[in-house]
Amino acid sequence: MRTKIRVHFHIPEPDVGGAEVHALNLWKTIDRSKFELTVSAPPMRPEFQWFEEEIRRHAPLHIFSRSPSEIAHFLSSVRPSLIQFYNSIDFCDALDTIDFPFAGIELIHAKKFWGQDITKTPKHHVRIIIGVSDDACRFYLDNRLERDIEVRTIWNGIDTGRFPPRRKEDPDRLRFLSVSRLSIEDKRLDDLIYFFNRLGVSTHELHLVGEGSDEGVLREFAESLGAGNVRFRGFLEDPSTAYSEADVYISLSEREGYGLSLAEAAACGLPILSWNCGGVMDLFEDGKNALILEKDGDILPAMSRMLKDSELRRMLGQNARALAQAKFDLRGMTRSYEKLYEELLTPHSFG
Repeated sequence: MRTKIRVHFHIPEPDVGGAEVHALNLWKTIDRSKFELTVSAPPMRPEFQWFEEEIRRHAPLHIFSRSPSEIAHFLSSVRPSLIQFYNSIDFCDALDTIDFPFAGIELIHAKKFWGQDITKTPKHHVRIIIGVSDDACRFYLDNRLERDIEVRTIWNGIDTGRFPPRRKEDPDRLRFLSVSRLSIEDKRLDDLIYFFNRLGVSTHELHLVGEGSDEGVLREFAESLGAGNVRFRGFLEDPSTAYSEADVYISLSEREGYGLSLAEAAACGLPILSWNCGGVMDLFEDGKNALILEKDGDILPAMSRMLKDSELRRMLGQNARALAQAKFDLRGMTRSYEKLYEELLTPHSFG
């Protein structure tokens, strides 16, 4: 019987954003006849117990700890051939103490980490850097200290079958949607609430899906504006229904390595309004499958245009769904990782 390749995944402090969903999608679709998974992660907060259950389900060999020494002891006991991790200095402290050979794969995923970690994470553990978008790879190439590590893009994939086409809209009661961590600093949800309220259309609604430390502040802000048509939906383990019940997707986030929620919205055929940041322009073409916002002065006119122009909504949504089916294929992403894992274990494959 062919020996399975053991691949270890390290999950940083979870907020169940794009990084965690990316890992979970890969675990669900990887070829278990070829690959065996192990996982290390910090202890889960109560609201993320479901994610802990997913780890236990997909990786019977796992550890929940923040201690570098405990993680190192676990790694030494399971001895994976490949170790895949997000840019994390603490995890590298654990890698420093293990004494068996492995190939390290570092993922550059979320821009919120890039400025503080990307040039500090020790690279002697890393055989290859994977960016989840071309923009992520460009950022690393512009800022890296080590010049002899290959950098490659593997686009995040989603299960497009989980995201059915949006409902038939009621043009008099349109629903705008944003799915993200509830944050002011980088997601700009306070600005989103402000501009939506300025539309002055009480029959339309803005739904915010997610949770985060700024939720209380955002609720108070919406109340101070008298924005009674802003709905806080909380964290949804399966947001597919929220997408399919929406009519327009909007993101003012200034930090997106890839924008998983944008891909999910596209899969549902939602017309998209997005701030131009990170990998957005790698994914979408302005005026064809999204409206791309360059400055604050663009926001209100674009939102108003979306409300008034049903043909624009139809065209953008149709093109976005076609893009998702062609580019965001989950199986294609998984095959790319499987090929990479086998390539890394081929002698002299990286010169």
